Amino acid sequence: MVRSTLRFGLQKMLQNLNFHPGFHQVTLNALSSKSMSPHEQLCVLLMDEISLKEAIHFDQNSDTMLGLEDYGFCRGPGVANHATVVMIRGLTSKWKQPFGYFFI
Repeated sequence: MVRSTLRFGLQKMLQNLNFHPGFHQVTLNALSSKSMSPHEQLCVLLMDEISLKEAIHFDQNSDTMLGLEDYGFCRGPGVANHATVVMIRGLTSKWKQPFGYFFI
């Protein structure tokens, strides 16, 4: 019972977040803020890719087709079968942050 309540609460919270393919400006803004010293801002750029099952779905909430190639700034004509995630990770301090993702 507790597990299903927790899962429902997490799903509800994630539905309200606005994630879109492409690079996320919020991450750049956080890195350039004064909250971290230049030494703590040293980071490395990581990329990873996963295979996806090809499928196309219509999302009524956003009135868009999901499952097509999406690079954030434009959409491709094909059906996406991979997702690429770009992440940055601190070299001198313990932090990591997703920076963007793309459906290819």
